[in-house]
Amino acid sequence: MVTTNGVHEDASPKTEKKGRGFRIPEKTAHLTFEDDYEGAEVWVRLNVSFGEFLKIQQTNTEEDYGEMAQRFGDVMLVSWNLENDDGSPIPADADGMMAIPVEFATMIVNEWVAATTGIPDPLGEGSDGLNTLAEASTVLDG
Repeated sequence: MVTTNGVHEDASPKTEKKGRGFRIPEKTAHLTFEDDYEGAEVWVRLNVSFGEFLKIQQTNTEEDYGEMAQRFGDVMLVSWNLENDDGSPIPADADGMMAIPVEFATMIVNEWVAATTGIPDPLGEGSDGLNTLAEASTVLDG
């Protein structure tokens, strides 16, 4: 939301007021999983820069999954509770992203995208057959 409070003669920011700016708070999400990955917990950064988000999306659309996993691990991944078969921790970084199964890495990235944008992935699921305005209106009329 943008609010205004009238016209100002000098709308430029005042630089002499040190420490009075707004700092964007750090936001993270705690991801948990079901089925094969039940018990896994992953913490990811949500408020990454728009430019970094676009770089992740671009590497995904270009199907450069190695670059996407590296970038995600270096920038978005905060921590996780994942371990190797011998019980040693898997590092929560780019190397760790490259060490986990591709299915699980993909799940983590997809959950991060949904949490960051508020848009579930994939977009088309869950419509219950109401694919047209006409079908939707019949449900509303009934």
